[in-house]
Amino acid sequence: NSVTEYAYSEARAELTGRGFLGFKTETVSNATVNRKAVSTTELNMTYYAPSKITNEVFDYSGNSAYSKSESNFSNTKTGKILDTKPTLSESWDYLTTLHQKTEYKTFDAYGNPTQTESTQGNVKLTQDMTYIQKGSFCPNKPELVTITKTVGSDTHIRTRKYFYDTKGNVTKTISDEGNENSV
Repeated sequence: NSVTEYAYSEARAELTGRGFLGFKTETVSNATVNRKAVSTTELNMTYYAPSKITNEVFDYSGNSAYSKSESNFSNTKTGKILDTKPTLSESWDYLTTLHQKTEYKTFDAYGNPTQTESTQGNVKLTQDMTYIQKGSFCPNKPELVTITKTVGSDTHIRTRKYFYDTKGNVTKTISDEGNENSV
């Protein structure tokens, strides 16, 4: 019999109109699988939007950490429009000692990331993305994703092109278009 328990701490509220803003920390525990996951959200109290979200996984007792991830966000406001964008994500796997860092370099006018850069050890992945409008009022679906993988002085480039129906459902993808080995 497996039982999952949920615990919440540090309720937050904004008393002049926004009301309940959620909890700072949520803990999900299961003794049968020997896991405890803790999620913590830091708020930008000017805009009541997340500035940092941390997720950690431990053994059930909380003595041994297995993994951790952090996502950081920027929050800006123009008129009545709040713009929240990811800036940096990092993850650590303590069992394998792997660390990955992703930086969100550029965005289009609609807030879609157009370039990200990820590093893991001596491997660097740069993703360049363009978007198309399908099933929405603005460009919201990736149309072309180009991934440049650099290991030392070796560089490999892969592309994936996406096709959608009018509702925004993927109908076809083409990997490495123009390459005789493309799928």
